[in-house]
Amino acid sequence: MYYYGARYYDPRISIFISVDPLAKKYPNIGGYVYCVNNPINIIDPDGRDIIILNDFKGANGASHHAVLIGSDKNGWVYISKDGANSKNKMFGPAKYIVKRFDSYSDFYNSNHNKSVKSGDYHTNTNGTENQLSEDDFVYDQFGYSEIRYKRQFRIETKDETSDANSIMAAWDQAKSYYNLGSDDCSDVVSAALNAATSKDGSKIDTANDSNLLNKLPNQKQKNIEKNNKSSGRQILNIETKYTKKNYNKDGNEI
Repeated sequence: MYYYGARYYDPRISIFISVDPLAKKYPNIGGYVYCVNNPINIIDPDGRDIIILNDFKGANGASHHAVLIGSDKNGWVYISKDGANSKNKMFGPAKYIVKRFDSYSDFYNSNHNKSVKSGDYHTNTNGTENQLSEDDFVYDQFGYSEIRYKRQFRIETKDETSDANSIMAAWDQAKSYYNLGSDDCSDVVSAALNAATSKDGSKIDTANDSNLLNKLPNQKQKNIEKNNKSSGRQILNIETKYTKKNYNKDGNEI
């Protein structure tokens, strides 16, 4: 399955599997077509964006947050602060990654968007990737690698300067010392949003809250989506009874 900036395309059946977000403006045109069925003369360009990524099963169920900044035109930068390199995993040098992808599709199909077994990490303290094998990943009930970021919210940003500011702010936060509750994965998201400007020129609501429960990525994700309805939209939400379980590659629950 591939993502093209506004909806998903399944190459196996050669159709978009979600409705065009502008379909209501054009009721005389099918919601699943591309460029009014005229892709030779019409294009559907992609804008600049921040995508807030939520792994609701990450950190042993405590959940995880990361960001993807850019566009398919200029490429995307993925930034994630995955945890602490310490025995207690709550405080210590941060395991993090800052990596560029040419397209959203490249990121979506990468190891960073695949769930790993408890105790495994995608990254190291020096900002590099772990070399993971098939046995390190979690699978769904059909034997496919489980999608890590099952909930995603996309906010349109003003320009490339806004995106550059967001990348640098999130990068600085990601590589900083990891402190659960004050300098953790959700603070990377806050740093990115705080440095950004929405498409209409307004500041983006970071949903920061003194209540620690609202700082948990799962709850914070919901608050960000609620507070930024006018400038963003949910582009993925895969949460079923099956996604709450873990399976091996043979489809057996573990």
